Amino acid sequence: MRKEEDYIEQLKEMTEKEILWFIRGNLIQDGKRLRFRMSGGDNNHLQLDKIDKGSCTLHNQKVLNTFAYLGIYDYTEHFSLDFYKGCPSLLLRFFGGSEGGQLYYEGFSEGGFYYNNQFCHAYTTSQIILEIFKLTILSDRDTRRRDLGW
Repeated sequence: MRKEEDYIEQLKEMTEKEILWFIRGNLIQDGKRLRFRMSGGDNNHLQLDKIDKGSCTLHNQKVLNTFAYLGIYDYTEHFSLDFYKGCPSLLLRFFGGSEGGQLYYEGFSEGGFYYNNQFCHAYTTSQIILEIFKLTILSDRDTRRRDLGW
């Protein structure tokens, strides 16, 4: 089994177009392509019970977790992606409180948090994930240690 470092080194050598194809390939599960539900809504008004409350958030988290094996969460203390009427908002606190992000977006950084809601026009699921890759696994930021190594 390949280690995450092997994937990351290979991704760093790819062009953006090749990375987008890699992302698209990972998003195909059971013959269907996973996509973010960008509406941000749960459609509860169509349900008689409240079982589906939060289903949009859970679905979008499932899409992100498709790439957890690459270590996208290892770069952050807090990672949140939310959608409202088609526009995503990304909130990150980089591991170790390092600020940044302005290099990648026109977002702002305050108190170690990076927030951006500027990339909402014509972005696809694959493009949003590529931007998350740029902020995490394709960056040179510090990561947390995940192996217990006792």
